[in-house]
Amino acid sequence: MKFWLYGIGLALLPVIYVGVMVFTGQPIEWWVLGLMALIVLPILVLGKKINSVERQFNAMPEQEKLKAVAKTAAEIAMKGAGL
Repeated sequence: MKFWLYGIGLALLPVIYVGVMVFTGQPIEWWVLGLMALIVLPILVLGKKINSVERQFNAMPEQEKLKAVAKTAAEIAMKGAGL
């Protein structure tokens, strides 16, 4: 994954939003920028960890991948059901 390319795109997202709002003369919605920060900052900060987990997963044999995905799906379903 070209993380630096995605990182640049994510970092430019708020800049482009502010530019469009200024260009069109609309008021800047600060809650939108806050929401962008809540989404973008963890991705940028945790990028190395995300890449390492992705590489580990891709290095696993197909059978182990299926088991890992099934285990995670079961955990999410249990939490969703409140168990």
